[in-house]
Amino acid sequence: MRLYLDDDLDANVLISFLQQEGHTVMSPRAVAMRGAEDAAHLSYATVQQCAVVTANVRDFLITGCKFYTPQNARRLINVYAINFIP
Repeated sequence: MRLYLDDDLDANVLISFLQQEGHTVMSPRAVAMRGAEDAAHLSYATVQQCAVVTANVRDFLITGCKFYTPQNARRLINVYAINFIP
């Protein structure tokens, strides 16, 4: 699965674990998006066809509702919450 980590989970240990499990992982650090607004992260992940992995689900769900349009409905992605402390 193609994954995009939110800033709150951009940790080397998590990236390594997910890669070892066979996932393609993009981090804000690696793509010069560190500290960007949630809407920018969501837009980037959508274009890259990645699922967002975040501990900040509420903000992404709110942002996702604003982001949705009939034109981009096919490009919407899932947001997953995990409990992980690097």
